Amino acid sequence: MEVETARDLSALSRNIQELRDSFRSLVKVAHGGWPDQSLAATPIPRMQRLGTMCARLIGEYLEEEVNSSVGNGDEKMIDDGANLDALEELYEDIPQHYRRYAMVSHALKYILDQCPHYPTLLWVLLDVTVAFRLVAQTERLIHELCLAAFCLNSKGPEPLPQISSSLCGDHFIALYDKCCGSGPNAYPLITNASFAAIVASAASQSPTPSLAIWKSSPVITVVRDIRDEEFPTFTRLATVLAHEAAKSKHPDNLVPHLQTWLMIVFNHLISHDASTTNQAQDDFAAVVEFLLAFPASRLFKRTTSSTLADYFLSLTVYCLALPVLGFSSPETQKSLRDVVKDSSPVAGSYDLLATKIILKSELFSSSPSQEIVLPDVASWACVLRSHSLCRHEALFCSSVLSRVERLLRRAPSSSTSAQNRMIRALETMRDDLVVRIEEAERLSFNQSAEQDVNMDPTQWRWEDLTGCWIRQSPIVDRRKKPKTHRELAGIGLGLVPKAPSSTSSSSSTSSFSRSSMSPEADDDYTPPSSPSPSVASQHSRSPGPSSGEDLLRAYSLLHPQTASPIHFDTMLADAHSHCTMLHAADTRGPIKPRERIFDRSASSLNVDSLRSPDRSHASSDDLALSYSSPMAPRSWR
Repeated sequence: MEVETARDLSALSRNIQELRDSFRSLVKVAHGGWPDQSLAATPIPRMQRLGTMCARLIGEYLEEEVNSSVGNGDEKMIDDGANLDALEELYEDIPQHYRRYAMVSHALKYILDQCPHYPTLLWVLLDVTVAFRLVAQTERLIHELCLAAFCLNSKGPEPLPQISSSLCGDHFIALYDKCCGSGPNAYPLITNASFAAIVASAASQSPTPSLAIWKSSPVITVVRDIRDEEFPTFTRLATVLAHEAAKSKHPDNLVPHLQTWLMIVFNHLISHDASTTNQAQDDFAAVVEFLLAFPASRLFKRTTSSTLADYFLSLTVYCLALPVLGFSSPETQKSLRDVVKDSSPVAGSYDLLATKIILKSELFSSSPSQEIVLPDVASWACVLRSHSLCRHEALFCSSVLSRVERLLRRAPSSSTSAQNRMIRALETMRDDLVVRIEEAERLSFNQSAEQDVNMDPTQWRWEDLTGCWIRQSPIVDRRKKPKTHRELAGIGLGLVPKAPSSTSSSSSTSSFSRSSMSPEADDDYTPPSSPSPSVASQHSRSPGPSSGEDLLRAYSLLHPQTASPIHFDTMLADAHSHCTMLHAADTRGPIKPRERIFDRSASSLNVDSLRSPDRSHASSDDLALSYSSPMAPRSWR
């Protein structure tokens, strides 16, 4: 069995070599000879000619055209001669200076369609295409090699991709160096962007899980080299990884790798934050493109980790604060601001930005005599305020405030003058942050009230005890107070004609006292706005009451079954009008009670008569007693 296997492998190797020689001879004939060293040093044009691309596309479908033309003829018997004749006719239709591109494309397509994709066969064909600087054919072979490397190895105890093995991994790294190497004697045939696009396409087409491919050591090594060579290409790979995580059934498996790549992007921007060169602008544009293409809504809903959302939000806000943003278009700036506005930050979302970017932990660990310049946190907050991101400003300043308080707690007990100055600067920053947080929260609540038309803008209030905004207590609609006796008497008695001044007030006083001293009052009484028609007709027919009984009868018509409510001032006035005033030095006997006179034309009691009683018959002691008497009204005292 081993002999047969060796014999089969030897025959396979011999067949592969023969096929390689045939392909090389065809390419040599098409290009007019073996390429020299000058061809390898010739730079590859970024954009090929349209005729070249059309000839290559025609060459890929020449075999189908031959089979179609021969099969539709009168002769049903297909032989090699008929195929060659049909092939010659098709080649005659192609212009001569583009014919070689069609020949090479046709030959490679025929080999890949007829032969199994052994890695050895693909490698020897790749040597020929790289030697002749054939870009399109090289990219096609790289794609097939990546698919072969990403296939699962079913022979091992655990199904892993072929690239996980050391031999296949070394071949994958050698493939990158062969086609995209940047050494002193290397002449890269394809760009890093093209290689990254091929790897991403092969990873998406492979049945192997994406996690097993992207976490393999050879892929990580190649991605690291691409990051060092072309940072925009690395951001495109990060976009591909984010979309793979969004489509994956288990996105949490890819989240740690995506977080690591986000930190790499963060660190790269920090190292070039103040630069406005062309390279810095290209890198920034690539990061903005990555942020705009990031599937945030789909990915953050499916993953259970909130760290990825915090990293993404911190990176977006950092891009908003960079000066290189001014070189971007207004549409790009608006799109970036909308990304931040559509996010949902929580407490601690900006801890990464505050801890690792703005206030690092090396403040007190450096030389004691070294002056350390603190970052301008106010400029960061002003950037968020300028974009109307008040809630984000409050959360950002809160994270920075927490970081400042931790740094102050770590301050050394015995510090130098430089450290003392830094401590005072941190304390000043803390006070400014507290004020800015309160202002940002106030503006944030005002913005939310304006956005929600159904939200009452006064339902929040600042609570000094807790130091935060809280909801106001609901306002309870209080029941209206019942009408007072004076109001009820004024409304009721105002409709009765005025009594003559000579009429005795005894009957009216007694009736009034009886009504005011009723045992209960009707709280639900509502005085009528106008008298009933029967009462009005009686008033119009009668000229007016001539005695107290007529007045009481008229009042009872207005209030037929309703008892008058009790009022304390009325009770006090009645008690005082019927009291007997005594004095030891007075020999004239008891003072006659003063008659109480009601003015029926007014809408209330005659208060002036109560406030200014006739005291002409009383002495000075009587006056003093009357003013200090507990039975006297409050207006007398």
